[in-house]
Amino acid sequence: MAGHGAPSLSVDAAGAKVAIVASSWHAEVMDGLIAGSQRTLTAAGVTEVDLIAAAGSFELPIIAQACARNDDDATSGEG
Repeated sequence: MAGHGAPSLSVDAAGAKVAIVASSWHAEVMDGLIAGSQRTLTAAGVTEVDLIAAAGSFELPIIAQACARNDDDATSGEG
């Protein structure tokens, strides 16, 4: 039961700059995770989303750290 027990949240993130950092190791899985992240961000009012591909999971925290230093309000790592 996907979503069973999931919290119902109302988030206003209008004006936020968000980066999605996703590894490219398994496109079918990553595409679904990225699409879910993008739907959630759109529902929260985020209009500026950068999608950054990482070679693998080892690179995710390094890229996320760079995003944080570049004034992104939030970073989501997938992988």
